[in-house]
Amino acid sequence: HRSEFRKKLKSSVMFLKRNSVTIELQNRIRLYVENLLDSQMERTSKDEMMSMLSASLQAELQLMLVGKLLTSFTWVHFLDDQLVGQVCRVCTTSFLGPGDVLFHFGEKADGLKLVRRGQIALVVVSPA
Repeated sequence: HRSEFRKKLKSSVMFLKRNSVTIELQNRIRLYVENLLDSQMERTSKDEMMSMLSASLQAELQLMLVGKLLTSFTWVHFLDDQLVGQVCRVCTTSFLGPGDVLFHFGEKADGLKLVRRGQIALVVVSPA
């Protein structure tokens, strides 16, 4: 997987250079692509592992992986273990890069969003 990762990253960088993209934008895009490919590689590894496991082992692994993140939040300690397990089983992972929009003001919530790595900024844009 690592060599495939490096090939994709190198190909992306070459494309940007061939098209005379500014160094600043190249760096931002390179960082985004690195994070995206790293996230995809992690997801692929997890999916491959999960496909080999029985349903009960999948549930146990998901609980361990997601449970670590969930239990880092104080409010989760007020939930019983069974409920935390149910939450873990329905959790999904999304990748967002710098500048990506997580949601827009006024949209109905489609779930609970937790940030595992990085940070988000709340920006309110007033209509013109």
